[in-house]
Amino acid sequence: MKRIFGCALFLLLAAGPAVAADIVNGDADRQTITIMEGGGTSQRTLDPGEHADVCPDGCIVSFPNGSEMALSGVESVEIRNGGGHLD
Repeated sequence: MKRIFGCALFLLLAAGPAVAADIVNGDADRQTITIMEGGGTSQRTLDPGEHADVCPDGCIVSFPNGSEMALSGVESVEIRNGGGHLD
C-alpha cells in the first residue's frame, strides 16, 4: 500500500501545474496580438482588462505597435499603448 501511495505522489509531483504566460490588455481599446509558436501563427483579440494564457511551451508574441517579445511561458505581460511590457 505504501508503495502505491508513493508512486501516486511521485506522479502528481512530477506532472506539476500547467504553466503559460499571462497577457492582460491594459489599454482602453481592444488589442489583437499575433502568437508565433511551433511553426504556426494565430491571433488573439483581447478586450480591455481581458487576460489570456498563452505559450505554455514558449513562443514569440507580436503586439499591435509592431514590437515583439519572446516568451518562455512563465511571464506576466501587460499591453500598454499597444506594446508588451513585463510586469
